[in-house]
Amino acid sequence: MSLVQLIQNAWNKQSIWLIVLRPLSCLYRAGFLLNRNLYNSGFKQVYKAPVPVMVIGNITVGGSGKTPLLIQLVNYLQQHNVKVGVISRGYGGNGPFPMLVTSGAQVTQAGDEPALIVQATSVPMAVGPNRQAAIELLLESSEIDLIISDDGLQHWALDRQIEWIVLDQNRGLGNKKLLPEGYLREPVERLETGTVIEHTHKPATELNMYLETGQPYLLNPLSNSKPSFNLENNYHAVVGIGFPQRFYQTLKDLG
Repeated sequence: MSLVQLIQNAWNKQSIWLIVLRPLSCLYRAGFLLNRNLYNSGFKQVYKAPVPVMVIGNITVGGSGKTPLLIQLVNYLQQHNVKVGVISRGYGGNGPFPMLVTSGAQVTQAGDEPALIVQATSVPMAVGPNRQAAIELLLESSEIDLIISDDGLQHWALDRQIEWIVLDQNRGLGNKKLLPEGYLREPVERLETGTVIEHTHKPATELNMYLETGQPYLLNPLSNSKPSFNLENNYHAVVGIGFPQRFYQTLKDLG
């Protein structure tokens, strides 16, 4: 078992031994607060786009459901004639950055989530570690009323008008400790500064979402007949999401 997997398992179980990582968490907190204060004080430059920017992200390591939420939001805005564009870091892609993402984009270049978003919505989208460069490229190629940043909650170099913080209540905040003692990217108090969207079937607030399980289907059937999924057959499950336990539980629920 790799060190990364060992720590992830310990996070999920809230293992007591994680306390030995507290000195590293203190260093992480100090670096995080210093960086944020440098931007807030104006010592580091913050880019303000010529159109409103909305950030959808989370304060935890691993998936929270933000990408499906972003896709639904983009579809909704498009139906209401809002000219929306999306930017992302393009994690997992090799570029060259910044780059526009098309429906035929290669995952190896753009990253898997940007490719998924564009395939699902046909939204104008640009990716790259430099969010300013991505926005400028996007605005050069399309007329945009609103830009949504897929993740980037901790990217202080980008000014934003709206923040949605997706919180997976099924996973919660763990031991509420910062990396690496816990899986928080930011202190819990961060939830007080943005709009929290609960991801749960039993929400405590009106701002909530949950993912419905669809029926499995075959993307590439072995014959020309209609794709079908037979639970009597054996399949290999491969998952690449931030919190894979949710996917495994879904498979169990489906039998």
